[in-house]
Amino acid sequence: MDLLGPTIQDLHGQMSQMFKVDMLVALAKQVLDRVAFVHSKGFVYRDVKPENFTCEKSSKAFNLHIIDFGFAKKYVYPKTRQHIAMRRKTQLKGLSPFASRRAQQGYEQSRRDDLEAIGNMMMYLQYGSLPMELEQSAAISKVDDIAYSNMCTSLLPAAFDQYLTYTSTLSFEQEPDYDVAWKLLYSAIIQAREYKFIVDWTVRYITQEEDNEQLAGRELCA
Repeated sequence: MDLLGPTIQDLHGQMSQMFKVDMLVALAKQVLDRVAFVHSKGFVYRDVKPENFTCEKSSKAFNLHIIDFGFAKKYVYPKTRQHIAMRRKTQLKGLSPFASRRAQQGYEQSRRDDLEAIGNMMMYLQYGSLPMELEQSAAISKVDDIAYSNMCTSLLPAAFDQYLTYTSTLSFEQEPDYDVAWKLLYSAIIQAREYKFIVDWTVRYITQEEDNEQLAGRELCA
C-alpha cells in the first residue's frame, strides 16, 4: 500500500494552510466515485476517513485509491438479494469521527451513511476541524433523535446544509442518486470558499424539554 502514495491525512498534515478549492473538488469527486463503486459491488464501506484514501500522483494529476476494508459489510444478502434489516446495536466499535449521526447513535449503516460521512470528511478538509467531535459518546446515544438533528443542523455551515440534508433524508434501503450527491457536494465546496468566517464548533446538547419549548414557540409564531 505504500506504493499507492500518501493518504489524504498525510497531505493535510503537510500543508501549512487548508486545501485549495480545486484540490478539494478533485478529492471530493474521486472519494464519492470510489465509494459509489464499492456500493455497486454490494458493500457499504463504513469507514470513511482521510487515512483510508491514498493519492497516487502522476505528472498531470493524481489518482485516488480506497484502502482498508476491515469494516466493510454486505448490505444485501447474497442468496436472496434482499437488503439487510435496520437495527440498533448496543455496543459501538471502531467508528471513525466522521461517521454519520445515525451510526454514532448505534444504528445499522447503509449507503446513505457512507455519503453523510463523506460530507463530514469534506467539512474537516475545508475548515480544518469538524463541526463537532463525532467521537462515540454515551451522551450522544441518549439524546433524542429530533433534538440531536436540530442541534446538528444549527451547527452546520450553510454551504454543506443541502448536501447533508439530502443524505439524511434517504431511507435506509434507498440507493443514493450519486449525480445529485455530487452536484450538492460540489456546490457546498464552492460556496464555502465565499464565506470568510470562523466557524463556531461549540456543541451544546439540547434536552427534550428545550426541544418541545422550541416547537411550541414556532407553533405560536405560525
